[in-house]
Amino acid sequence: MTRCQVPAAPERVGTFQNMQGKTVRGPDKEPLGHTIDLHKPDYFHGGEYKQHLYMILGRATSLDYCLFDNFPMDEDGFPDWHWFEEGPPDYLVHFLEELERRAATSRAAIETARQRLRIFPPWEHVPESRKLDEGDTEFAYNRETWDEQVSRSGRHSEADPSPPVTSKRILGKRRAEEITSVPSRQTGKDSLRPASDAAAQSASKRRRENEHCDSDGVLKSPLPPPPKATAFSDHLSRAPPPPKQPATTEQGRPPPPRPPKQPSKPLPEGAPLVLPRREVTAGLRNFVRQTLACGIHVREAGGGGDCLFLSIAACLRELCDQQRDASALLEGRAGLSVTALSNLDIAGHLRKLVAQQLHRMEPETFLDLVLTLVFTERTQGARWQEGWSPRQELCHAGLQTLLTANNVVAVSANEYGRPEDLVILYRQGNIDTPWACSDGMTKLTALRGAVADRFAQMGQTHWGTTTDIGLLSEALNIGFVVFSSQMQGQGRWIYGLNLKRTDYPFWVLVYNSGLVHFQVAVLSALEGSAPYRSVYRSEDVPDALAQHFALCSGMPMGQRDQGGVN
Repeated sequence: MTRCQVPAAPERVGTFQNMQGKTVRGPDKEPLGHTIDLHKPDYFHGGEYKQHLYMILGRATSLDYCLFDNFPMDEDGFPDWHWFEEGPPDYLVHFLEELERRAATSRAAIETARQRLRIFPPWEHVPESRKLDEGDTEFAYNRETWDEQVSRSGRHSEADPSPPVTSKRILGKRRAEEITSVPSRQTGKDSLRPASDAAAQSASKRRRENEHCDSDGVLKSPLPPPPKATAFSDHLSRAPPPPKQPATTEQGRPPPPRPPKQPSKPLPEGAPLVLPRREVTAGLRNFVRQTLACGIHVREAGGGGDCLFLSIAACLRELCDQQRDASALLEGRAGLSVTALSNLDIAGHLRKLVAQQLHRMEPETFLDLVLTLVFTERTQGARWQEGWSPRQELCHAGLQTLLTANNVVAVSANEYGRPEDLVILYRQGNIDTPWACSDGMTKLTALRGAVADRFAQMGQTHWGTTTDIGLLSEALNIGFVVFSSQMQGQGRWIYGLNLKRTDYPFWVLVYNSGLVHFQVAVLSALEGSAPYRSVYRSEDVPDALAQHFALCSGMPMGQRDQGGVN
């Protein structure tokens, strides 16, 4: 059978990724557009979508010939033009502003380093660059002109006898010879001449060349031989280095001793939280605007398996900057000195606090947690992201009988066995089954230690979950409001952490995207210049936020039950 088909799309087909840097033109370079699928995936935040959108629009050379499919629509079914009217993504604007701010503070240091190194001329004195040949894609500078501008902008200091750093020492012999052949703005085409090896090796050689050249740069006579010098290796082997003389001041007295090196200082109090800005999902943004009467965005604190703990670290730093008594609370309760540690160190400390809480959990609660992890690992299969196997740890501890259990009902000592024996009552389906576990206390302790070690490791071994957040609430005595990128039931946008107390003196806001990634959540006023807030004292939490938290968690803020994590 022969199949014939007319191609519906004769032009090349590409994705957003492989179209970057390309220009859409016709065969004869005529302006051309393209067909663009503007569908926004659910896992794209607003800034990421705008980045892709603006990039793909810039590939076309004529928007008159563009066809848009899946054009973004608003809630009323009309074209949503705000994607095309808000400019570049917020995180990119923030990044450029941060670069400009750092440039303003580091410009003086860069200029000082430039003058000390004597490698680069000031920007306003950089000589003209030329291509080495017509088909070359690289531009090069004339070596002599470059070194002349360097020496002109920063003369040698009499106190610094070191030779100037020339382009030869940076570029190497072969490349320096090529660059010397490139005409500068001061000379014409006739002045091109190859540079000899000796000329590329020292500035004194170039001076001798200039003395024996005519006005066109051509050698008038052979150069005199250079002065004989001992090889550098011979100099090292034959002549020992001169003894180091003690430094003296102008009055002949030795200089005062240098002060000892101080340890790195912690971040100053009140330092701004500079984290890249990201957008939340449209559903959460609209809910917060309508119900809480404020705006919401997120700040990216980092990833690599530690996103939850890095986000909480950033929140704790902001909390200690704004509330002075928070530092004393964290240091006294959890031994955590936020101002003296980096965010990465704080994240490591938080993981260790979670591991300590695992050792304090009731046996039934701890085994239920492990069984939940075993179930998640089994259902996800190849999609299991963590770098350990709860099932293997349960079997390695000798508790593989629980692999078929739904949950653990009770754990008690075996009255008819040894002191270390246990009776574990677990539920399988609708049936409660008692299991006389020989040496159960030892096995349970080994399992606790293995799981705690996994939870304490930084990186991809264990990804933080709402379970870690609940344990940290108890360890830090701080409450967490965890916004979700997806609705959690009818009209609910906050995760229920299954806590038994909510009487925390402080509350911090975090955001979970797609059950995968945590970020710092930030609330802001819709109008005016009210500051962005990621942390609150309990009495300052907005009423609308507290009410929605009570709806989602089943417990209002400020209530205390028995303590601990359910």
